[in-house]
Amino acid sequence: MRIGLALGMLLAGCSVLEPLPAGDLARETARDAVAPVLMEKAPGVEIGRAVDCTLDYASRGQIEALSLASASGQPELIDDIVTDILYKRGTRDCMRGGLAYWLFH
Repeated sequence: MRIGLALGMLLAGCSVLEPLPAGDLARETARDAVAPVLMEKAPGVEIGRAVDCTLDYASRGQIEALSLASASGQPELIDDIVTDILYKRGTRDCMRGGLAYWLFH
């Protein structure tokens, strides 16, 4: 009886509680870390677009580093990583709402 109940709870829980894949979790954590920095560094740009553009032009390693820096409370590192991403070719064009932004978002 206990095994059947445990198995039923396990199967029911799997369909309801699906964790985010590791990449999605890192991206969402990075999103939360990037927004305050961009409010300061990109005034006048709609924050949702600024965050999307920054994360679109970030490498996988940068997203993971942002996530880790956020979790460990390292705002200076977050600031440095965001600054590096802002200097990548295309990031600022995306924030300005260039053609590529409007076609793919």
